[in-house]
Amino acid sequence: MMYALVPAGSKRPYYLASWSATVNLLGAFGPLTGALVARHLADLSIDIEGFTITNLHIVFLLSAATRVAPILLLQLVQDRSTLTARGLLSNLLRGNFLSYAFNAARDGDRRALACARAPSP
Repeated sequence: MMYALVPAGSKRPYYLASWSATVNLLGAFGPLTGALVARHLADLSIDIEGFTITNLHIVFLLSAATRVAPILLLQLVQDRSTLTARGLLSNLLRGNFLSYAFNAARDGDRRALACARAPSP
């Protein structure tokens, strides 16, 4: 989907490279932020009816809470040329992912064998 959204032309690789660098750079801030929050809350311990909540519980709860808004916003994104997220999940839950992986591996082996048998130029 990202490839379809990027403008066509000679600058397409630059757009994709800058998008990839930005996403990965921001992805690196997640663990850093989690470590800082865990260190700041190191002495926190809350007991609720025998269940103890520590700093790592808070970090995971914050992480889950920050994922809610993007998941809700992602439902607004529409791409008519691909399989919907719901369709993909239903395929994965039906076990089609395993058959896809098996067939992809088998087809890859066939392609490699065909290339090995082909006469060299």
